[in-house]
Amino acid sequence: PGSSPDRFGRVTAAAVDGVRQRIALADAGLDRVAFVDLDRDPEGGLRLDPFMGRTAGTVSFDRIAAGVSALSGVEPSPLEPVDLAPVDLKWLDDGSLLLLDERLGRLVVATPPPATRPGHDPLPSEVVAVWGPRGSGGPDFEKPIALAVSPAGDAVAVLDAGPPGGPATIEVLSRDGLPRDSFELPPVLRSDDERPLVPGGLAWTEAGFAITDRLADRLLLLDERGVLRHETGTTGTADGELWSPRGLAVREDGTVIVVDTGNH
Repeated sequence: PGSSPDRFGRVTAAAVDGVRQRIALADAGLDRVAFVDLDRDPEGGLRLDPFMGRTAGTVSFDRIAAGVSALSGVEPSPLEPVDLAPVDLKWLDDGSLLLLDERLGRLVVATPPPATRPGHDPLPSEVVAVWGPRGSGGPDFEKPIALAVSPAGDAVAVLDAGPPGGPATIEVLSRDGLPRDSFELPPVLRSDDERPLVPGGLAWTEAGFAITDRLADRLLLLDERGVLRHETGTTGTADGELWSPRGLAVREDGTVIVVDTGNH
């Protein structure tokens, strides 16, 4: 904890760029996105090394908000606080960063400026697009909570929890922010009571979408048309059991990693 560039306030999202060996962290406590570069062998597998990370810099929410305002043609007010609530981050293959803002239901795209010297890898700090309400395109998100990029890198999916008691949806956008597909998620079935699932995380695999359901403590696998193909998981603390699962990631071999918050 702390306010220096290598300390954090309240981290709400993180994304790893395995090619550039860089981590982005949304720090809602200090109103900034922090970047950490890694000094490690990408082919070396998992290992504990407390010295592999080094601070690459930060980009303030103020700067991101100013970029959003410039695109919308509205001057930012010095009397109003920065109104960003990032819940997810994702890297694109060109080094751009996607920031999902839950509060206003929008997706912000930031790209790095041109490098000023050889070997210099600038931070993604220039806002070039805003998708969603008050943006330049995209659907009107109700309550976006998670992001995923297609395996081919040509599309982005947003998991929208929807209104209270309503169905959750997945909204698929092109790399230009244009709506490409949209479908509702299947309901959870508990004895004689049917209610919408409580989604937590989203990943895009070669076979389709993986979604965590925090209500039924399960993992859903859907094809790219939104059809449920498989589900797994039961409530519990043993290996293979889940308790309020949330975030998801997919390794290159197709393995799906689940962040199981209830079981720490």
